Amino acid sequence: MKKKPDLILLDMLLPKMTGPDVLKALKKDPATAGIAVIVFSGLSGRNATRLQQDGAYAFLEKTEMGLDRGYGTFLAALAGIVRRLNLEVPGGLLAK
Repeated sequence: MKKKPDLILLDMLLPKMTGPDVLKALKKDPATAGIAVIVFSGLSGRNATRLQQDGAYAFLEKTEMGLDRGYGTFLAALAGIVRRLNLEVPGGLLAK
């Protein structure tokens, strides 16, 4: 991997491997262990603590994002996480 991403947005429902298994694999691999993983899931928030213990930086619950009404809440939450990571929000999409 020549250039690593600043963060990974990981859905928990994947076709061939479970999201938690992907998270564990990312955190086990020295090449990706330091990359912040933001879990994005329709699963209950009660899984957030376990996922954070497994190495997730943050947990975003799809049902709380109101995606049926647009992506504003999701983008604002993601921008807040990006700022907490001391990264620049791409393209100035959201005001501070």
